[in-house]
Amino acid sequence: MPGFWAKHFGDPLAVKASEDLLEGSKKIGELLETPEKLSEKKIEQFREAAVELDLGLKDLLDQGGGYLTSKEIQDVRSLLDRVQKFLDQLPPAAKPESAKAPEKLPPFRSESASLESEGHPEHNEDRAFADDEHAFYGVLDGVAGSLDGEAAARLGKEIMVNHAADFEGLDVAQTKRQLADIFNECRQALLEQSPKIYRQTFLKSVRQHTEKPRHTLIDTTATIVKLVADEAGKERAVVAHAGDSRLYRFNRKSGELKQLTFDHTPVLLDTAEKYGREAALKFQDLLNRLESYDQWQAIRSIKERARRGEKLYAPEEQGALRFTDEEIAFIDGHGLEAEIVEYLKGTQRPREVVAKTLIDQPEITDFELAEGDELLLTSDGIHDNLTADEIQQILAGDLDLLEDPAVQSAALKAGEIQAERLAAAAQARSRDRNSERAKPDDMTAVQIVLGQPRAAKQQAA
Repeated sequence: MPGFWAKHFGDPLAVKASEDLLEGSKKIGELLETPEKLSEKKIEQFREAAVELDLGLKDLLDQGGGYLTSKEIQDVRSLLDRVQKFLDQLPPAAKPESAKAPEKLPPFRSESASLESEGHPEHNEDRAFADDEHAFYGVLDGVAGSLDGEAAARLGKEIMVNHAADFEGLDVAQTKRQLADIFNECRQALLEQSPKIYRQTFLKSVRQHTEKPRHTLIDTTATIVKLVADEAGKERAVVAHAGDSRLYRFNRKSGELKQLTFDHTPVLLDTAEKYGREAALKFQDLLNRLESYDQWQAIRSIKERARRGEKLYAPEEQGALRFTDEEIAFIDGHGLEAEIVEYLKGTQRPREVVAKTLIDQPEITDFELAEGDELLLTSDGIHDNLTADEIQQILAGDLDLLEDPAVQSAALKAGEIQAERLAAAAQARSRDRNSERAKPDDMTAVQIVLGQPRAAKQQAA
């Protein structure tokens, strides 16, 4: 366990991760002592817990071992070996693989679009894939500050699509493990290719008398989703994520748009370290809805007028009521005003800076999907330029609600495919020199519609 010095002076996130890992291993060890009490359902939960423990240990080891002693690390590894032997010795009737096969999910329909940044129209550093047959989707965004972001995104995509068929028959826990293995393979490939690409880039710069490369690694963000049916036949999205490419859930019945991933950016990671993950998620949601820092200041003023009982007339004044008193109190209580300025104005660290990439350990989780849910993958060229409200309005088809004439016009001209509307609208915003959200970048969106009958897909083709 982390000692006195670690608890009081160490990295609080690493301390917490170390404590959670040891607590999880303790619970698994206790269950392993009384295997006769494990029902078939509990065996599946036991397997999932073991996978989470294994992933957690790998994550800590990648970060230098956290605050675990070498003996504690060895004990966890020994426990995982015992768990695997126990699962391998189960009679066929008790093994999850031998249980009744989960109900197959209905087919899916996806639409995607990608536009090159007008800053470099000759190439696109984004890559996306959409495999409806295997219900496997992803967006990768080459890191601009790396040696060659486009090469990294291209290589990552090639590896991932080659594994699409490997998920056949896997449950949720096994899918998580498979995604972790794919990310590990991508990491090794990026590290192996980086020296070769560096040499090529260096020699090219010498021949052409241009600036020599400042970075030695190729790198990319990645947000990957695999749709899986659990044992009850319910649809789940298993997500592996590193960086600031995003996965959203949009419910067509309720009109609700929710970001499912957490951006691995310095501003948000710093917020999570200071105030906890829940606070950082809440802050992320608020940032997604803001157009500018001036708007935030105006919201404060308008809310104060509303509290005094003054009548609000202008549309922008009414719109300010979408931000609650609790949200303003949250920003004040956590002292996050400076972070709003930094995020929207890029005063110290531009928004395109990411603190976690495909070379790092991914964040892997899963979500249950409900009737009416659709999924949306985006690179930051989409969601940095557009607010959450604008993305929601485009997905819902409420283009008349878009307040920016240029964004509205671009979305209308793009046609009926919503992914293309999002890319066109984001590109229109990127040209607006007066907008704090405007950012020239590649723009990629992949929309996934669940439960689309195969016949309907064929008719639409």
